[in-house]
Amino acid sequence: MIFEWDETKAKTNYTKHKVSFECAILEKAVKMKSNYDFSKAIKNPYAKKLKKTICINISESVLSYFKELSEKTDIPYQTLINMFLAQAKAEKMEPKFIAKTPRKKQVA
Repeated sequence: MIFEWDETKAKTNYTKHKVSFECAILEKAVKMKSNYDFSKAIKNPYAKKLKKTICINISESVLSYFKELSEKTDIPYQTLINMFLAQAKAEKMEPKFIAKTPRKKQVA
């Protein structure tokens, strides 16, 4: 089965269900039966291009900021965070607190 990403549908589903597609898929995967036969499965050729689900700690204020922005833009907050990080990567942005000189290795 081939799926094509539809940003409009993703926004509609998020508004309706208050959960992103990525989180819904992850939850469903946890509930999958353990007796499926994947021996004839074909590796997804686009797997390297897909997003990776991770768990990170984000401060409440940062999360609130992106959730408020989500309400204004009608874009899921996870997508907004990803878009922001992608922009930072594209522009080679660095946080202001990162030292410009390499840190010395600590000897134990």
